[in-house]
Amino acid sequence: MQSALSTDALSSGSVTNLRQEEIVIALLSHCRSMKRQETRFRLATGFMLLVGFVVICFLPHLKRMSTSDEAGMGAQGVSLAQAQHDPRPKQEPGFRLIPIRPHPNNTTPMQWRNPTNRQTVKSLRIPTDGLYFVSLRMSYRIPDQFCEQEGAFEYLSTVVMKSKKTYPKDQKVVSSLDTMTCTYPNHKSVYTGRFIPLTANDELKVMVYTKYELIDWYRDGVSFDVFLF
Repeated sequence: MQSALSTDALSSGSVTNLRQEEIVIALLSHCRSMKRQETRFRLATGFMLLVGFVVICFLPHLKRMSTSDEAGMGAQGVSLAQAQHDPRPKQEPGFRLIPIRPHPNNTTPMQWRNPTNRQTVKSLRIPTDGLYFVSLRMSYRIPDQFCEQEGAFEYLSTVVMKSKKTYPKDQKVVSSLDTMTCTYPNHKSVYTGRFIPLTANDELKVMVYTKYELIDWYRDGVSFDVFLF
């Protein structure tokens, strides 16, 4: 009788041990499965975040590229259609004018040359309403034997003015004021720009209130750019 009870107890203990091992194996298998699912979820989340980051970074650039194909600018006789159908490749959106050098009269707007048709202009006419980025780069240098007082400061001032047919007075939209030490052969470049809402037929012109001898016309460091956004 005692032997039978001992055998039953052993059998019961073996069954219990087997069930515990099965439970442990099942738990381990479940943990592995959950871990694989968690890894897949992390990979999927990371991929979605990467795609979202790429879209956010490159969508404005693609939008500007598509806009540049439609945006053109005119300058005194140059129409928007002419700017759009110019067969030469356009590497930048908007319009750029190059200066006619030198410009000794500081009381009149700077004269520029339209690189498209080589026409001389004093202002840039806006073809359509929109938000524009207007920028002006001026380069300066101290010529030899120019300084009356070595080490004195020379003031460098330029202003972009906007004129409208419906408004009698010009408005200042972009301005730059800087200084440089009068020491030969000092060089300096000043860049200024800002976003400005403009309407069709607005005209932009550049006034320079700096001694024209200081402007470095011969380094291609003077440019007037307008970009439509």
